[in-house]
Amino acid sequence: MINVEHNKQYSAGLLMMNCFWALVFGYFALRFDSDPETCEASDINDFRWGRASNFQREERFIDVGFRFRLTLTIAFASYAMMTVLGSLSYVITSDTIRKLLFFVLALVNYAVFFAWIFAFYVRVQHSGKVCSGDYLDSNDSREGFLIEQGRFIKIAIVCVLTLVTAAVTFVLCKIIRTPTQKPAETELERI
Repeated sequence: MINVEHNKQYSAGLLMMNCFWALVFGYFALRFDSDPETCEASDINDFRWGRASNFQREERFIDVGFRFRLTLTIAFASYAMMTVLGSLSYVITSDTIRKLLFFVLALVNYAVFFAWIFAFYVRVQHSGKVCSGDYLDSNDSREGFLIEQGRFIKIAIVCVLTLVTAAVTFVLCKIIRTPTQKPAETELERI
């Protein structure tokens, strides 16, 4: 997470990044997207509830639309709060209030982190794939499916996994290439 000392200013770059992510998540949380509010699917079959008339409403159906909206709304509120609190850090001079401010910023970062984990979990579940339209043929209707939200979360999963893989690869290459002992010539040259 982000480690910011309370006696320093909140980074302008972080402030701009928080504004950007608040706008991105606000697009989904404030329902500017064309996806429906709900989409219910089961982890047992590849159909969403209400699409075929032979399915009965049962408890095994999961409202993926609610889960997507919940995580996107938490992320939007968190990034909006981080934007406001980061802006306040430029105005507030009291040391005690600044400590509290940066403590709340750290907690909100954890909220975003856990919201992302939940969004990734819901998206990779079978019901999340069904409601995101992963099992639709090219000529099937997209009505009632969470195409935009599912695509956004899927792209986020790919980006995060790519960044983590690149970071782990970089660290492993750095560890492997770093010699553990200095060569004998170097030690002799020092003397």
